[in-house]
Amino acid sequence: MKNIINFTILLIISLFLSSCNQSKKDNSLAKKIVVKWEEVSLLKNPDGSYATNSEFVGKDIIPHVWNNVFEYGNMDLAYRIANAGYDLVLCPASNFYLDDAYDKDPKESGAYWSMFANTRNTWTFTPYDMFKTITHTSYGREIKENEYIGLVKLKPD
Repeated sequence: MKNIINFTILLIISLFLSSCNQSKKDNSLAKKIVVKWEEVSLLKNPDGSYATNSEFVGKDIIPHVWNNVFEYGNMDLAYRIANAGYDLVLCPASNFYLDDAYDKDPKESGAYWSMFANTRNTWTFTPYDMFKTITHTSYGREIKENEYIGLVKLKPD
């Protein structure tokens, strides 16, 4: 399976690398990696859709993929990037953006752009088949089974 890293693991790695860099005069133990939002791994087509950019595959650049918002048409974006050969960090808005609003109440603080936050979605997230845990649109509508047809799945290699 592709090397898909949980957001928490990335944080631990970042802290480790940071402590190595601060405590060692010789930074040879700390590998330098660049972590950027997913756009670093994408090319924008004239029609506004995205294609993967192979330029940085295998080059210590790790896309941080957040965009799996149903309405944006990118529910399978992380898998398209991983299948192109990138190691990546999954931080899907549908499961890990806990600063989003929890319901439609106008007094509810939090963002409304990605999904309604649900801490259960964080703990039930299945990184190798994330469509199992993306069951509703950002507006709370249940996604029908036929709406998953044609989405790219993660390749097993």
